[in-house]
Amino acid sequence: MKTERKDDERTGGNYPYYPLSNCLLVADEVKALGGDKTPVSKSLLASSLKEDERAQTISFKLASAKSFGLIEGRSSFVLTETAKRYYFPTDESDRQNALLDFLEYPPAFKKLIDRFDGSKIPPTEILANILLREANVPQSWKDRAAIFFIKSAQSVSAIDEQGHLRVKASREGRISSVVPTNELISKLSEQETDARAVGTTRQKRVAGQLNADSKTWSHSEDNRTIYLEYPRDLNAQEWQDLNQYVQRIKPEGKAK
Repeated sequence: MKTERKDDERTGGNYPYYPLSNCLLVADEVKALGGDKTPVSKSLLASSLKEDERAQTISFKLASAKSFGLIEGRSSFVLTETAKRYYFPTDESDRQNALLDFLEYPPAFKKLIDRFDGSKIPPTEILANILLREANVPQSWKDRAAIFFIKSAQSVSAIDEQGHLRVKASREGRISSVVPTNELISKLSEQETDARAVGTTRQKRVAGQLNADSKTWSHSEDNRTIYLEYPRDLNAQEWQDLNQYVQRIKPEGKAK
C-alpha cells in the first residue's frame, strides 16, 4: 500500500532537491533517533546530521525527504507508514516495494513514471523539459530534477541494462541487471559536462542502493541556485579536477 499524500504542511513539494539515496540518509537518522514512534525535532536532527539548523541545506534535505514520502512533519518529524515498511519489513517484498513507493511519491516523478514505465528513458534534456512544461518544475531546477529522477530510479533497481524504466516489473521482481548511474546519465545526456555540473557524483552500488556518503554546498541569490555535491573523502586529484572545471567556467570580470 502506497503512502497517501496529505494536503498539509507535513508533506514535501512537487519534486525533491536531492536524489533518493541522499534522502534515505535523513530517514536513517530519524529512525535512529526514535522517529518511528516519537517525533524528532529539527534541531536534534540537524545536530545528528552535522548540519547548521538555519542553513538552506538542512531545509532542502528535509523537504526532499518529505517529497519522497520518507518522513512527515514540520518542526518535528516522524517516519511515514511506507518508511516503517522499509525499515521494519514483515514480508520479503516490503523493502523493495517501499523503495518504489518512494520513487513514485513526488508528483513530478510520478508523471515521468506514468509516461515512460516500460519504455526506454529519453535523454535528460527531454526529461527536464517535460518536468518544466508538464510538472511545474522551475527552469532553475529542471535539469537537476531530471538527473535526480534517473539516479533515484537506478538506485531502487527500476532501470534495466538497456535503459528501460521498469517500475512495475521491479515490483514483480522481473528486471535484469541495472546500468551504473553515471554510465546511464552519460548515455542519456547530450551534454555530459553540464550534467556533472548540476550534481552527478560517482557512487557505488551497495545492496541495490547507492552509497551517498557525500557533502553538499549551495548558494542562492536572485532566484538562482548553485548546487555542488562532493564526496566527504575528496582526494587531492579530485579536488584538482574540480578546481580546473571551476576555473574553466569563471565569468569575465571580477566578482563584486
